[in-house]
Amino acid sequence: MNRRSWTILASLALLCVASTAAKDRKTPELAPHLGAIGVTIQSRGPVALSARPYADTAFFVKIDSGEDPFHAADILASSFSDKNQIYLLNATPGRYVIVGAYTPRFTGGGNMNDMPSTLIYFDKSMIQATETTVEEGKVSFAGTIVVKVSTGMKEADEAQSHYGNLLGTGTGWTVGVHASAPSGVVSTTAGIDHLTRAGTLQSLEKDPETERKFWTVAAEKVFKDAPDWQGLARGRLESGH
Repeated sequence: MNRRSWTILASLALLCVASTAAKDRKTPELAPHLGAIGVTIQSRGPVALSARPYADTAFFVKIDSGEDPFHAADILASSFSDKNQIYLLNATPGRYVIVGAYTPRFTGGGNMNDMPSTLIYFDKSMIQATETTVEEGKVSFAGTIVVKVSTGMKEADEAQSHYGNLLGTGTGWTVGVHASAPSGVVSTTAGIDHLTRAGTLQSLEKDPETERKFWTVAAEKVFKDAPDWQGLARGRLESGH
């Protein structure tokens, strides 16, 4: 086999590897002139025995152009989540706040209770506490957040009411019909499959150790198939912040 044939085969092999990597990755490619935000959000129910699901979606508002953080019209949903981490990837540099989150349906085990999917809207003080700056070519840490939720939206403030009107409120129901054999008796069941709740800040941790743990998971697990984003996460680890 001549050198040219070897070169062609090597090129084909590289293309196959690149194609496989492209299929494996679940994130968009990094745009160098943009940045990103990473955050973890856990929900705590109104009673001690409530389930404690993690959000897989966060809702952001960009506020550095004079946008009112409590009454914005443009809302950005996060673009990726894994390992209880949520990301807004390829975000335009500037200041952002988080105005709400979504937790998917949670099925608990042991003493944990099942929980329908839930839209959570943050109150004004919590929105202010989540402000994070995105820088070009960097990924920022918005913190590890625990949000305490109410039983509904009855006590919602003006920010929660505004974003609830934009994204939706109310309760979703499922209805099932069951026929038992051989009697043929038909019965119906109803259950809640979606909730809307107002949330207040229980805790927000951004200390060096919390951030180190976050970027370690990001670099070793979350972005293992995305070397561009993995590099940014490792950069944060190496810089110590």
